[in-house]
Amino acid sequence: MQLKIIYFRQVLGKSMWPVLDPDQFVIVLRKRRYVAEDVVIMLHNGKEKIKRIRTVEGKKYDVRGDNPAQSTDSRHFGLVRHEDIMGKVIWPRV
Repeated sequence: MQLKIIYFRQVLGKSMWPVLDPDQFVIVLRKRRYVAEDVVIMLHNGKEKIKRIRTVEGKKYDVRGDNPAQSTDSRHFGLVRHEDIMGKVIWPRV
């Protein structure tokens, strides 16, 4: 099985507003390592979500939306495993 390394996605919702607008397109690159402040696409309960990594604890990440009032994130579901991160948003630069 071949893994994709580049994804094109459309932003849904306002959890990352005003940094990313609803319906905006992003390019995502799979990486081996992610650091605090990276904006990533991750899987949670079968849904893709776009969030910013706030802290890294080993191979787990605290992810948050830039618009807390509109975001379901680690405050609600806890830390995210490295395996659940699909990649980092590389365009636009955020």
